[in-house]
Amino acid sequence: MATAEVKLEGRLAAPAWVVWSRLSDLEALASWLDEADDIHVTGRGRFAKRRFRLGDRVIEDEVLELVPGRRLGLALRGLSPWLAGAYLRADLLADDDGTRLVLKLHLAIRPRWLGPIVKPLVRLRAEVALYRVLRAFRSWIEEQRAESAAGRAAISRPSSVRAGGRRLGASSVESERLAAL
Repeated sequence: MATAEVKLEGRLAAPAWVVWSRLSDLEALASWLDEADDIHVTGRGRFAKRRFRLGDRVIEDEVLELVPGRRLGLALRGLSPWLAGAYLRADLLADDDGTRLVLKLHLAIRPRWLGPIVKPLVRLRAEVALYRVLRAFRSWIEEQRAESAAGRAAISRPSSVRAGGRRLGASSVESERLAAL
């Protein structure tokens, strides 16, 4: 079987623990990857499985590698008819006041004899897909951080500030959620 590997790195303006909490939340995929839909997760932690729709394809992944706060490895099936399978590894590295996210995608191309012909195309499509995933995840993290900052500003307002009889700002549940960010 022919193989290919794609690697992509990006810096996120959030501490590693925030990035990890979002990355390891398998059910939150639809929150940051617009095309993801109909998500079903079974199990927790290592060997958890997820099935979701991505456009017209049904993708299945399984957590095979889990180092809390540092690494998440997923076996992927259903990405393309040209692929026998894929393995995505996400490594988080602390980087000053942010986090560097390193994504490595290992692809198994089928059939073997077609590998040399389709490998460049499969690799290019994988690079574009990884770039889109990283960009979407980064945007979601930045939105979460902005909402958190706005929530803290709203929470710090005096309780006497009211609009339409309701206190402006977040509820106590929202405040706890925002403070956790």
